[in-house]
Amino acid sequence: MNLPFLPGKINTWYSAGVEKRATELKGFLERASKLFEDSLKVKIDLTMAVLAPKEWEVLMDKPYGLPTMRRGTCKRSNEKFPKPLYAAILPGAVDGPVYDGWMQLKYSLSPATIQKLKKEGIAFEQGGKY
Repeated sequence: MNLPFLPGKINTWYSAGVEKRATELKGFLERASKLFEDSLKVKIDLTMAVLAPKEWEVLMDKPYGLPTMRRGTCKRSNEKFPKPLYAAILPGAVDGPVYDGWMQLKYSLSPATIQKLKKEGIAFEQGGKY
């Protein structure tokens, strides 16, 4: 599959139209990997693909929107991920079963908790985007 590429600590391939989300997720994972490497002395060696539904269908055997990890060859095609062998596969859109489940949790929080999040400048919906 010939996808656009963002080089860096976590090499990232992405579908056309999802570059903004790929860039955001890449930054988020690179910051998190630095935290783990610095505090736990764990080396993070990861590749990421942020896919739109069309490419997801070709490569993946899971429903669109369900983040997953792969090692080596994809299940639905003979495409192989470049080294490192572990690849995080994330949806290019903020939708799907994980986000829907996250949003349902909002109604289980007390109004006081929602207010505390707002006071800190954090919207509940932000948590479901990663």
